[in-house]
Amino acid sequence: MERIDWFKMNDRSKQKYATFVAALDSLAMALEEADQIVKGYRDAYDEAKPTGWGVVEPEELFDAAEDLNDSLNSLVVKARKHEAKLKAWEWS
Repeated sequence: MERIDWFKMNDRSKQKYATFVAALDSLAMALEEADQIVKGYRDAYDEAKPTGWGVVEPEELFDAAEDLNDSLNSLVVKARKHEAKLKAWEWS
């Protein structure tokens, strides 16, 4: 039986990790654009002061965008913390 060296980085795992990090970066850029849209919505909402049951409050959107950013930041921190393991282990 062949012994597995868990902390030896293999090329496939390094490539998967690089793809994962690139996806996180792309998501961060998309969330930055979403933040700008939410800010624009907040300004437009303040000007128009719409009423009705179908209107989303700016604070709801702002809170949702903030939660997404927090979740992404948490995932990035965990990915960096476990970078060596992620580069060494086989990805399914």
